[in-house]
Amino acid sequence: MKADSSIVLLLMQIFRYHIHYNFAKLEHIDMHPRQFPMLRILFEYPGLNQREIAEKLNIKPPTVAVSIKRMEKAGLVERKQDQNNQRISRIYITDAGTQVMNLGRKIIAEEEEMLLQDFTEEEKAQVRQYLQRMRNNLMELKSSALKP
Repeated sequence: MKADSSIVLLLMQIFRYHIHYNFAKLEHIDMHPRQFPMLRILFEYPGLNQREIAEKLNIKPPTVAVSIKRMEKAGLVERKQDQNNQRISRIYITDAGTQVMNLGRKIIAEEEEMLLQDFTEEEKAQVRQYLQRMRNNLMELKSSALKP
């Protein structure tokens, strides 16, 4: 198999270009590309704690802690004590965070439009289905690797 035909290599290259594109675009709004998914989660599920965010994004809690601290300092999120358990902090997106998230959504929509500019609607649907299947296969692989 030629290196150019490796699906994994192609996915890695696409991801690398995606990150470079997003770094360039998102630095104008003072946001790290990996913070965007956290803002989106907090917009959709306000009041999660750090552990719950980590679970939803399938990342490690210390990674969430660092990002939340940075976003809190930037005024994008705020912490509030849980009413029932004072040891738990709930995290909420602020109005400024919502504005930044909406700008991030616009940037991502522009990128997706550019990525798929020569695709028919049917091809776009097929790509989405293939990528979802790949993701599901990897999720299954990960969960089976964790079983004894």
